[in-house]
Amino acid sequence: LDAEARLAADGVVANQLELKFAGARLLEGSATVPLIFQLPIGGEPIWRLLDSGALLAQLEGVVTPDFSEWLHRSSGIQISDAALDLKVAGTIERPTGLLEMKVPSVVLAAAKVPVIEQIEIYAKAETDQLQLERFRFAVNQSEVSGSLSLPTAGLVKALTGSMGDYQSWLAQGTGQLELNNWRAEDWVDLLPPLLRRSGRFTGAVALKPEWDLSGRLVFEEFALRPTESAPLIDLIAGEVTLEKRKFTVVNASAQVGGSPVSIDGWFDVNDFGSPLWEFAVIGKNVPLVRTTDMILRSDLDVKASHTTRSETPLIRGVLNLRSSTMLVEFDPLTPDVNAGGRSKPPFFSISDPAFAEWRFDLKISGDTFMRVRSPYFKTQLSANFDLGGTFAEPLLVGSARTVAGELRFPGAKMPITSGEAYIERGRPNDVQLNFNGIAHKASYVITMDVSQTLADPQVQFQSTPALSNAAIVRLLTTGSTTGGGAGTVGLYLGQGLLGASGMDDQLADRLTVDVGEANSRSGRNTVDVRYDLSEDFSLEGAYDVYDAYNLDFSWSIFKR
Repeated sequence: LDAEARLAADGVVANQLELKFAGARLLEGSATVPLIFQLPIGGEPIWRLLDSGALLAQLEGVVTPDFSEWLHRSSGIQISDAALDLKVAGTIERPTGLLEMKVPSVVLAAAKVPVIEQIEIYAKAETDQLQLERFRFAVNQSEVSGSLSLPTAGLVKALTGSMGDYQSWLAQGTGQLELNNWRAEDWVDLLPPLLRRSGRFTGAVALKPEWDLSGRLVFEEFALRPTESAPLIDLIAGEVTLEKRKFTVVNASAQVGGSPVSIDGWFDVNDFGSPLWEFAVIGKNVPLVRTTDMILRSDLDVKASHTTRSETPLIRGVLNLRSSTMLVEFDPLTPDVNAGGRSKPPFFSISDPAFAEWRFDLKISGDTFMRVRSPYFKTQLSANFDLGGTFAEPLLVGSARTVAGELRFPGAKMPITSGEAYIERGRPNDVQLNFNGIAHKASYVITMDVSQTLADPQVQFQSTPALSNAAIVRLLTTGSTTGGGAGTVGLYLGQGLLGASGMDDQLADRLTVDVGEANSRSGRNTVDVRYDLSEDFSLEGAYDVYDAYNLDFSWSIFKR
């Protein structure tokens, strides 16, 4: 750095300034700044600006190849062929002049941001205004441009006074910022992993005095990656407008697992410490949960709002459950059933302090909305629940009912005549059970009753004519009250052909296996197997009372 300067009564005068790197000139010029230095006596600052002192500066600069290479090695920042031209005159209170800077490209390797190109800054000072007339840069084909204007009145106080003085001066600014075709794929390293590399937005924001912002932002084709329990959310698009510190979401939409969802709402930041907001979500047949063993779909009409500062946010609306499926790993004969955790309904709680006091007011219902399937059980479910309380202590009240249910033991099928799991307001921590089933097998009528709670269920079997508990279990598992012999064949057929790795539900519904309806001459249980090809045709196989094996093709000509 070469400089010839002096401290004078009217400020610092540098008749010659020159900055070199590796023998090549980076910056040269001259400057006169109305700045004086003084002893800090009585709390006075060590320096002071002269309001009416002369201001004069002329500087020119370039970035040389050697400096660019050194900067790249030292910091990872790569700048090439940048140029600066500054001319200033007048006083601090009433400056005049211009600033022009051009940078072809900037590479910020450490920050993992894309190459910033075509940086241009053109500013000028007039007697009463400081104007950033043009500011722009580009990332690939995406461009940002803008302008800013501030009054010269109050500049000295802003530079020498408190932070409040500086903020008051900035609050007088006017300007605008425009974004054209900004694409998410250019900023992939800075985006959260959940956000896919798609989407773009275009918009503009205008600034008026007292931080009065207004503008419009249009976004489209954004998407979120699917997770283990959440479906793909794509085609996120819409418009956000800003007026008097209030953001309004207009015509926003998305596809959730292929189903359309619309979003509207607003966010008011006039009181930045306690903003008010309201958002509504409406959708049809939306997959809320999608895992390997369950798909839960619902029509949505939900609103989240915080419109009064004296009340906590509220999530209210209606979920109309529909078109859902659940696969259950359930074996009624296993000696050890793992019921999972013993958490109380509704089996979730959000204790984060930021959300713990938020409230629920949701109606959750569905008419035969879910098909439940397992190797041993099938049914459809209807539900009617109310979800209230807070996020930290939610309260779920209502019931889920079975429709056309069937329990498949290896030796018999038991239709569920009625089934309900319900939660009462007086016992919100218990899921109470009331299930009844009846089966007909080998001249016996077997009934089943399930009661008490999900955490401690009570299952009772009875038969007509009367059988011991052991005989009832043997009849349901083997199809015979005596067991042995061909009963193991029935057990194999029940667990194999009707099991998860065997036939599907439609095929299993056509298959009937009866074991032990009679005894053969050798004392073994008979076995009858029937498979319905259609309403009129069937295949029938048997191990009969004569210890013979038979296979017949039957055609039903007339039914009474």
